[in-house]
Amino acid sequence: FKHIPLYKFDEAIQNNDKEFLEQEFKNKIVYIGATVVAMSDIKTTPLSLHFPGVEIHTTFLNNIIDNNLIQKTPVFVDVVVAILFSVGIFALIFYNNSVLVSNFAILGLFIAYFVFATLLMQFGNVWIGVIFPYFSGIATYLMCYILKYLLKSKDCHLSVYVLYTLFHLFVIPFLQ
Repeated sequence: FKHIPLYKFDEAIQNNDKEFLEQEFKNKIVYIGATVVAMSDIKTTPLSLHFPGVEIHTTFLNNIIDNNLIQKTPVFVDVVVAILFSVGIFALIFYNNSVLVSNFAILGLFIAYFVFATLLMQFGNVWIGVIFPYFSGIATYLMCYILKYLLKSKDCHLSVYVLYTLFHLFVIPFLQ
């Protein structure tokens, strides 16, 4: 879309400049609105702290005309990503002897997924879930380390008792 200041439009009307008016307005959709902060029609968007309300409407209409709408992935995709996150974190924790290496690899996994989701949104207008896979990844991370260190403890009976207690405290009430 093109922003035309009000004074140029006013000059064209005053001077009866039909060429300017036809060039700028013929077969066009026109939105008229204030773009100054003092008019209180300034909104916050993900891309700008100060975005005129009229430009939000024009962007919306332009996206509809260009068929450039954001598409949300199905919940199934979020679940599959969460499962892949959990399996990857499990493998990194249990099949890697270095805690430091596995933690940095897991952090890299989280960062890579965030960059992937951001690029997918920016260039493909596809919104893939981030929060659900992150929460499931964090829960898997915590449970895997608890399990790993309980299994490595010298008193195996205590480990089984702690796992049994944790299961009955947190999992059973959640399922009911």
